[in-house]
Formats: sequence, structure tokens, C-alpha cells
Amino acid sequence: MTTSIVIILIATATTGIALENYEQKARPFLEKHCFSCHGPDKQKGKVRFDQFTGLTEENTELWRLALESVKLGEMPPEDEPQPSGRERQTFVHWLGEGLLDPDLAGDAHQALYDPAQGNRVSHEKLFDGSVKIPAWSPPRMWRRSQSQYDALMEELWVIPRLRNDYATHRDKPEFAHFGYSRPFPQMDPENFTNYSGGVHADSGTLMGLLDAGQQLAMRLTSEKNKFHRLHQPTEQIGFPRSSWEEFEAVIPPKRAAEFEPFLVKDAQPTQVEQASAIRHVFSLILDRPPNNEERERYGEFLSTNIQKSGALASLHGLITTVIVSPEFVFRMEVGMNRPDAHGRRMLSPKELMYAIAYALVDGGPDAELVQAAESGRLSTREDVEREVRRILADDSIEKLPKLRFWQEFFGYPQAMDVFKERDGRRYFPELLIRDADQLVNHVLEKDRQVFSQLLSIDRYFVGYPTAGGNGELRAKWIAAERDRIRKSLEKTKSRGKDISKDPRARLLAEGKTIMPAARHNDASHWSKQYALIYGFDAHSMVWTPEQPMKIKEPRLGMLMHPAWLLAHSTNFDNDVVGRGHWIRERLLAGAMPDIPIDVEAQVPEDETKTLRERMEVTRQEYCWKCHKRMDPLGLTFENFDHLGWHRIVEFTDKRRRNKRPVDTTGAIAFSGEPGLDGPVADARELVKKLADSKRVRQSIIRHAFRFWMGRNEMLSDSKTLIDTDQAYLKSEGSFNEMLVKLLISDSFLYRK
Repeated sequence: MTTSIVIILIATATTGIALENYEQKARPFLEKHCFSCHGPDKQKGKVRFDQFTGLTEENTELWRLALESVKLGEMPPEDEPQPSGRERQTFVHWLGEGLLDPDLAGDAHQALYDPAQGNRVSHEKLFDGSVKIPAWSPPRMWRRSQSQYDALMEELWVIPRLRNDYATHRDKPEFAHFGYSRPFPQMDPENFTNYSGGVHADSGTLMGLLDAGQQLAMRLTSEKNKFHRLHQPTEQIGFPRSSWEEFEAVIPPKRAAEFEPFLVKDAQPTQVEQASAIRHVFSLILDRPPNNEERERYGEFLSTNIQKSGALASLHGLITTVIVSPEFVFRMEVGMNRPDAHGRRMLSPKELMYAIAYALVDGGPDAELVQAAESGRLSTREDVEREVRRILADDSIEKLPKLRFWQEFFGYPQAMDVFKERDGRRYFPELLIRDADQLVNHVLEKDRQVFSQLLSIDRYFVGYPTAGGNGELRAKWIAAERDRIRKSLEKTKSRGKDISKDPRARLLAEGKTIMPAARHNDASHWSKQYALIYGFDAHSMVWTPEQPMKIKEPRLGMLMHPAWLLAHSTNFDNDVVGRGHWIRERLLAGAMPDIPIDVEAQVPEDETKTLRERMEVTRQEYCWKCHKRMDPLGLTFENFDHLGWHRIVEFTDKRRRNKRPVDTTGAIAFSGEPGLDGPVADARELVKKLADSKRVRQSIIRHAFRFWMGRNEMLSDSKTLIDTDQAYLKSEGSFNEMLVKLLISDSFLYRK
């Protein structure tokens, strides 16, 4: 073996727990494939496998990583003699059982598609340049994502086009009256949701697709104009009701002429009309014409069902049948070109067309990308780079996967799912999520030092319309709010009440801009209360449409954004362990073991103690081995409560009678980066250090790799990660340049 195993396996001559059957099942494998470089005559990396005789508490994790390398075929390297399938299987099974982990002894490629296993590969080895193995990805089958399905349904006007709102409206009850089916639900909100090997289509997906097919069929064969006003979402944040009538409405297209022969009473469409309908359905749903076999098969399907059920029912059946077809649900990436010297196959132009499109947009390939593939101009790395740069540079193309990466990376949309026991304060997770989305989009638009900006920016969006870039509409929005407040004050004055001390009257008289209501259909003021979380009194603050804006509270970046704090909290408390665990894995590329089955992970209740004091239970020797890597990170956020409000004291009881000063001290430890470790006074100092960290930058690069490759890294992806990291550095922190380098890498282009 080469020195690439050095970081993965520390071969110290310990006298730890001897593994059962080591001499029979493991040593022969090591002698044949490892001792030539790591034995008595040669010790690459100062490693001697012939002296490695057992498993100790200290090296268990390193054994685990070694096992994954052998399972995934990364070791022995491809230029060395390879073990037979039986030899590899015997070694893997023996070590997997020795580590008491049935999953590790199973399918070798499963670890690639388990987000929890993402940091198991040595971070140092991925970025030190010693791995020279050419990069590739396994052949993959992607299941259509819910966002891709939504984009198609918007294009076909099954659901409203939410042009100006990136919040998670489709998950909200308002969409129920559309009868909108969601056949591809998000699987794991705590991890990246689109790993190619980890998402499947089961019976629930099939039932959802059948419902979706019927829904689509009804919409495509109806007069869609009548749905236009009905389908304006009731929570289109950022627009007063009066603005909707003046908003530039996009009228849905009329019903397709190809369907008209099926809608006449007692219709009997001709063979030509049936063939025309089949072509149109294929074009709408599969984005291609049917081949000869499909024309014949679906033509027979239509003719038979017209006689049995009638023309309209048969057309509905046709649409539903195409929706549940494997081609609609899945797309393949196997590499259709000839293998190169390393046995890798480059993706074909058609495979690249879809791979590029769905990496950058939700709606599939545009006309220029299709033309490039069909004309032979999408067959080289340079061709791919040209198309990627074209799409990234085109502001008219909505590139939602870029935003979605950061949503899933930071996890702040989970704020919608955290139930809170209210203590008299209202909280508005959907508005905070919208604010966070706008901050992310702002940083992405600037596209300079994106990682450090997202971690340490000192400005936030507060009560900003989602179409705030539209100056004319924004002016109408602000004017409508001033008019509403003026009428409210006049009504109050007509009742004989004094309005001279009302701060709104003073601000109006001074011509200042008052923060408008956050919901377009809400004439009351309650939705302004969410601004209190930023330290503002929304009724008296001088609000500015020029955002992001400075706020009064000592917040920095996404980790102190109310949406992130709310998402990473429990029902009643801050989630100290969860926040520390998140930072350890997402920003420091660390790997944490699962909670032992014999541990009851509960923080004791005690109304006389602060949360930090109650967390002392994790200082027990058995617990502290893991908690010392998480708690000192998570405790730095104690100057915010579980609703995300800033505080300088902590109330230890629900009646808010016992208050104690907050302690925000913490530390970074075991980071793996010289100079980063050390005590920190609070979360501000923590995020400033993290924002400047090389390891944090590289950890984010690794997570971007997972999101866009749909799998975890292998050692063979080292060059891809190094090149991507360097592209980010040389471009002064451009996320777009990082993404270009990622999408022209061998990991993206080749299958093996």
C-alpha cells in the first residue's frame, strides 16, 4: 500500500484487544497487500503493519476508516496487485464484525450515500496532495427531486408560480386547497436530501404519483385561466393586497389544441388526433417525442380505453401513465462513452445535458443546452465549462440549487418544525426563514468571500419585501403601508384619543419610512412583532428599504441569525450539544460517534440552575470524551435564548422570576488546524475565528461536493477538492468559480 493509508491507520505496536481470528483472516491479507510497503523491510510513513496486533479504544475510529477504504476499492491502490473478491470480502467482514458494526460489514458502496458517514475519510489526506488516483464517480440513478417536480408543475401551471418568494410555502397548509400532491417528499431534513444512492421510489411514491397524474391531467384539460386568481398564494410575503391588482400578472397559457378533440361530448378522436395528443404529452412531461415503439404502444392504449371509458378518461389515463413511468421518476448517469486508460467512462452529451441543468436549475435543460448536446458541442470539459458559465452568468435563469445548498447546509428552514411553548412572545419562523434566504442571496449576488461573509456579516434583512429589487413595486408597498398607518391614526383620533405621543405619528410627520406589515393580506400590526427579535420596535423604528441593514444587537452571520438559532434549539431550551455537533461536523470536518445505546441523553430539569450548570452532567468521564468536542462550541451561544432573542440574563424558571447572568465562554479544541484551537469569549469571537479558518473553508468545499455529486467523498476525489479549493481562493472567494471547478471535475464527468 502507498502512504495514503498513513492518516487512515496508525499502526502503533499496541497490546490492545486482540481481534478474534486475526491470524487466520486478517494477517494473510496484510502480508500479501501491505507488508511490502509497511513491514519489516520498508516503513512508508513510519508504519509497520506487521506489528499491528489489536484494536484499542484510541484507534477504533482509524480502523473504521481503513475498513471503508478497502471496501470502496481505494486500497490497495490501482497500480498495485489487487486482492480477489473473496480476499477483500473476508477482510472486510472480519474487521466489520470486530468493530461491532453490521453496517460496515455490508454493502461497500453504502457508505458513499450515508450523509452521516461523510467525514469518515481523512480530511488531511484529501487536501495534502499525496493521493494521485484519478477521480471518478460510480454509475448513478437519480430520482427526481421534489423541487424539480415543483418546477415542472409551475411550468405547466398546476401550481402558482412563486416568482418572488423563496420561503417554504409549498409545505404550508395554504397549498391544501390546490389539492397539490407531493410525490417526492424530502427524506431527511437534517442532511442533504438528494444523495443519488440514498433516495428511492417506494409504494408511497407510486401512490403519490398516481394522485399527481390525475391532478396534472385535470389541470391540463381544464380552462386554466380560471385558476389564475385562485392560485395566488395567501401568504405572498411582502405585498399589500392593493399591489396584487397592479402586479404584472402572467396569464396561464390556454388549453393545448392537441387535447381539444378529447373534450367534446361523446368524442371519438381520430388516429391522427390520438398520435398528436401522445406527442404533446411526451413533450410536456418527458421533454422528448415518443419513439416508434412508444407511439404504437400508447396509441393502442388510447384506442382501447376510448372505447371502454371515453375520450377524456383515456387522455387522463395516458397522462398518468407517463407520469409514473421510470423515465419520469429516474434519470441515469452511467457514462456512455468508451472507457479511458483508467477504466472510466465520460458522460455522454445527453447525460451531461441533464447533469448540468439539474446541478444549476430545477426546471431542466434550456433550449441552448439542448442545442449544444444535439449539435455535438457538449462532449468535452471545455464544452461543459462554457455551458456552466453561460447559465451562471444569465440573471434571467433562476438558480435555486445554489440557495438550496445553503438552506440544507445551515439547516435554518428546520425552524418551521421546532414546536415552542410560548411565553407571551410571538415567534414567526417563516418570516425569519425568509430573512435568512434574502441574506444568503445577497451574499451570493456579491460573490466575494462568500464563506466568511455568511459566517461573519454584520448586517441583516429585516422585514424586506421578497421583490424588493423591483423599485416601482417596493415604492407602492411602502406607500400602501404609510396610507394604512395614516388611516389607523385618523380613526384613533376620531375616537377622541391623543395620538401626539404615538411614535408612528412623529415618524409620518418627519417623512420617515415605517416598517410595513410583513404579510400582504394582514391589515393588523401583529406580524411586525417579529422585528423585536432583532432588537427593533417595529412601530417606532426608522426602517430602511436599503438592506441588509445594521441592527442593534451583537449578532454576526448565519450562526447568530434568529432562524438558525431557532432551528438548532429544542422545544424549551437551547440545543447546546446539537449546535456544537453541527459546528464540529459541518465546519470543522469532524466525525462524532452515535449516542451509545446505554446512555439516556437528557439534561436534568432544575429551576435553580442555568442551562450551562445543568449541562455539568456531560462532564462525567464516560460522557466528556465526546462532549468535550461539542459543548464548548455550543455554549458560546448562551447570550441568545431558545427563541433566538438576545439576552444578558437567563431566567432559570418558567415564571421568569429567577435570573442569572449568562456565561458565553467556550473554546475550540481538537480542530486539526494549528492556531485555531483556544478559548473564546462568546459566539462573536467564535464565528470570527471560524470565518478565517482554512479548515472551515475546506469543510464547506467538502459539503458542496456532497450536495452536487450526490454522494460522500472518496480519497480518489482529492484532486477535485484541491482544485475546487484553489479556484475559490484565486477568485477571492467566488462561489460561482468554486461551482464551475466542481462541475468540470473528473468526479462530475466520469463514471466507473
